[in-house]
Amino acid sequence: LVMGLKRQPQVAERLSNTDFANSAMFSVYPGGSARYIKHTDNSLMTDGRRLTTILYLNKDWEPSHGGQLRIFEPTMQSVRTKLDVEPIWNRLVLFWSTEEVPHEVLPSYRDRAAVSIWYVCARESLQTEEAFKRLVAKV
Repeated sequence: LVMGLKRQPQVAERLSNTDFANSAMFSVYPGGSARYIKHTDNSLMTDGRRLTTILYLNKDWEPSHGGQLRIFEPTMQSVRTKLDVEPIWNRLVLFWSTEEVPHEVLPSYRDRAAVSIWYVCARESLQTEEAFKRLVAKV
């Protein structure tokens, strides 16, 4: 995936030292309004994550089930919604892990499943002890 993206001039520089992925994280948000509040995946640029990928595993999903991925305009202070993404079966979403893509999971009224993988910048992962430990634990 990343090798193909690196051939795109618009993103090649940002992915220049991004050659591998962390282990996958499988998540289930139980129905009953489970959610994940607004955040960024690598806001301080200290853990190496560059690109977030999410694959949704929800068959027969309806908008009334909630659980949309809400992406905000850049900056954590923004309250303006840029995009709501329905977590439908086999949809793959990619976005930068940095502070320019704040996002949240809206309340889900049906069990919602996804697999997330973060593509990592090796250089950044070696700059802090915490990031290095996370990197070594995943390899």
